[in-house]
Amino acid sequence: MLDSQRQAGNPIEFLDNVRVDLFPDEVYLFTPKGRILALPRHACAIDFAYAVHTDVGDHAVAARVDQQLVPLRTRLHSGQTVEIITAPRASPKPHWLEFVVTSKARTSIRHFLRHLQHEDAVAMGARMLDRALDTLGASLEGISRERIESVLSENRVQRLEELLADLALGNRMPAVVAKQLTRGEKPQGEPAKLADVVRISGAERGVVTFGNCCHPIPGDPIVGFLSAGKGLVVHQTTCPNVVELRKHPERMMRVDWETQVEGDFRVQLKIEVANKPGVLATVAAAIAAQDCNIENVEYGERDMTSATLFFTLEVHNCQQLNDLMRKLRRIEVVQVVQRN
Repeated sequence: MLDSQRQAGNPIEFLDNVRVDLFPDEVYLFTPKGRILALPRHACAIDFAYAVHTDVGDHAVAARVDQQLVPLRTRLHSGQTVEIITAPRASPKPHWLEFVVTSKARTSIRHFLRHLQHEDAVAMGARMLDRALDTLGASLEGISRERIESVLSENRVQRLEELLADLALGNRMPAVVAKQLTRGEKPQGEPAKLADVVRISGAERGVVTFGNCCHPIPGDPIVGFLSAGKGLVVHQTTCPNVVELRKHPERMMRVDWETQVEGDFRVQLKIEVANKPGVLATVAAAIAAQDCNIENVEYGERDMTSATLFFTLEVHNCQQLNDLMRKLRRIEVVQVVQRN
């Protein structure tokens, strides 16, 4: 009935014997129990999840649309039955904001990320300050409460957590705060010959970002730069922009990957292929078979015999990326594969 009415251009649909006057800017969807939800046009599964309940949205990992498993970014159409799959440890991701269209989803995601950012910022700031104090032969535990209160007043913040968050967000320099805390104090131990490396686990997404200029992934040699308001920005050591960043040594940080790193990381591939029908589908299928999520595909140069494809992917680490590139090079229509 829905299909026949849609083909006939009928402005009214009857969902589960309920008449719904359709507006061009809305879609009407079923929950598995038959409840009808109206969402704006172009709404995706994430929007649907938050329309069901905030907790459902916060813990969503995938969706089933008409019994077919689909990514959360999938756009929805009237008459579909949508089921959201959740996991207790799942949480909203910053890139969800690129897909959602409803104010409830956008507000809920931002609220979660702000809370997460503060917690991550305090933890990261503590690590940065510990590292800076260690180079002076001191530690935060050895600083008197009176001295800490004096430094908080000097920096016009009320709580230590605020100061630590400011450090992680690049609004204050760890070395400066460490000197303030140890001013007039005797060293508690031997100064570190080499400052401790700040290790990246992938769980600090609220205060750690990865340069879009070089897309570092676990396994790449990396360096960190404290950017005011952005926090710690991680680049590959071979990134051309690092030359300019090193002109501000007080903001540079030694960073490395943790042994176990969480999450997926964005990377770009430039793939030159024979310009034949179905080549894009062939390459995309090979990428999906390696458990890599495709975020975006663009055509570059193209002529009668060859074409250049630019894939933006999500991978776990360099090992997965290298395995994928080897697989792609074995495809007959693929001529060149390189990391962009």
